[in-house]
Order: sequence, then structure tokens, then C-alpha cells
Amino acid sequence: MSHAGNSGALDRVAQLLALLPHHPLELYDRLRTILEVRLERLWTPAGSYSPHHWQEAIARASTALGQNLHAVLEEPAVGEVDAQIRRQLDSLRTRAPFTLLHNADLRVAHLCYAVCRVMRPARVVETGVAYGVTSTFILRAMAANGDGVLHSIDLPPLGRDADRFVGMLIPAELQQRWRLHRGQSRRLLPALLMELGQVDLFVHDSLHTLANMRRELSTVAPYLRRPAAVIVDDIEGNRAFQEWVQATQPAFSAAIRQADKHALCGLSLFR
Repeated sequence: MSHAGNSGALDRVAQLLALLPHHPLELYDRLRTILEVRLERLWTPAGSYSPHHWQEAIARASTALGQNLHAVLEEPAVGEVDAQIRRQLDSLRTRAPFTLLHNADLRVAHLCYAVCRVMRPARVVETGVAYGVTSTFILRAMAANGDGVLHSIDLPPLGRDADRFVGMLIPAELQQRWRLHRGQSRRLLPALLMELGQVDLFVHDSLHTLANMRRELSTVAPYLRRPAAVIVDDIEGNRAFQEWVQATQPAFSAAIRQADKHALCGLSLFR
């Protein structure tokens, strides 16, 4: 390992140990996550999907919803948010406390925008925020709809002032519809869902281990109102989304190729 690699590892250890006096539960959660990730790398098989290209997936989803998602994605707001996010990400590169790779691909964010615009959800829950790419698109769609609240669960990666950067891409004028819940979904999601009662759209973009994806999807299933949608980022690494589709039998589902990274996202629609 290089000197820089050694230094980075020591910094992470120091940051973890710094949690012990005042945040022992968070330390436990972070250590558990590290162990879960490393164990799954040893034995978890990748998922087996037949992915759709973007245009085909959007056309099929449009048919399932009875709405033209292509037309929604041509709304000026999509280009405006794209440009705003690209500018902000460029300015973040030299001062970001955790890697920008934690952000969702813009194709996933566009999918969230389109689904929000046509389904007009009142309650959306997402797990994983990072700098707020997907969150911004969801909130912009809600602003256009004139309805909806986004509840986001996130425990940011370790980094100097990391909490201050969570969702920082979200413009101030959109934050009135945003509720951020800090912590791991394993702890926060069940209670949040009980409080909300029903959810119209659920977006998974937190820890992409088989155990966590299974846990989140099974937890949210009883709370999905009809109609509802579930969007799951980075499904290719395991079979959690496959299992979810087989168990819930949505009216429509698809694995969709992303644009800026070699990954897939999953979409399920329920009537």
C-alpha cells in the first residue's frame, strides 16, 4: 500500500475511534457495515439481469403508467437541474469530504423526476443522499406538482465536515419539502414508515449489500400505497432486486442501464 493509502486508512481509523466517547452506537453501526461489506464480497453472487436500454425502458414504463415519460423528460426543468448540478459538482471536486461516486447517476435521477411528475406522490422515502443529486430532481418534480414531501435517510461516509455536505446540491427554495433523517436505514426506516403510514415512491440508494437491500425492500413492502413505485440503484451486484420482483409481482419491472457508470437500476411499478 502506498504512503497515501496508509495515511488514508489511518485517518479513517482515527475518525472511527473519535466516535467512541460520544457516539458509540454510530461507531457500532459503522463497524457492522464494514464487516457486512467485506463478508459479502467473499460469497455474494452477482445478480442475473436482462437489462433494457434507456429509451426502451422509458417507452415500456410509459405504457405501464399510461403517461408519456419521454415528454416529461423534455421539460425545461430537467435541463436546468442538470446544468446546476454539473456546475456544483465541478466546484466540489477539490473540497469534497467523500468521493463524488456516492452520487447517483443522472439517469437514475431523471427516472425519479419522471416517475414523480406523472405519479404525483405525496410521500417519498429515499435511503442514501450523498450530495443530493437524486434528491434535487425529486424535489424539483414535487415543486412542479405543487405537492409532496421527501423523507431522506442518510449516514454520510466518514470525512471532515461530512454532515455539512449531505444534500448540499439541493437549492434552498426546494428544501421546504425535504426532511433529512440522519442515521442508518436499518435503525430509522421501520419507525419512519410506521409514522408515515403509506409511501407512494421508495428509492433505495444506500448500502448496496444483499442483506441491506433485502432488509429495506422487505421493510417498505407493506407500506406501499397503490399505485406506487420502487426505484433501486446499483442492482447488479446481487440478486436482491430479482427476489423482490419475484416476491411482489409488480405490474411492471425493468433493469435499466445507467449512463455514466457500468451499473443497473431497477424500477418496479404497482397498480
